[in-house]
Amino acid sequence: DFFNDVTNEIAANGGYPAGGVTLTCSVTIDNTNNRAIYDASDLTITPLDGSSTFRYGVIYKSTGVDSTSPIIAVIDFTGANVSTGTFDVTWSAGGVFNLT
Repeated sequence: DFFNDVTNEIAANGGYPAGGVTLTCSVTIDNTNNRAIYDASDLTITPLDGSSTFRYGVIYKSTGVDSTSPIIAVIDFTGANVSTGTFDVTWSAGGVFNLT
């Protein structure tokens, strides 16, 4: 429920900073289709140096205190572990997710 529940965050390496990458986000209200569209800017982490392996990403709202920073989503990026090279996250044109 909160970021302090997340374990095994990869250490800062290559282009990945400690604590993760800050997303530039927006929420759009679509009254016609009765939904809220959560979107974020695409991002590139480069280069990963191979010292850490990951598969999942966590989107959370940082309050500055892990125990009060709510988790918004957990994403399985690739279906497999990733450890080296450039890692691109390209969100769907329809947004990261929609709430109806």
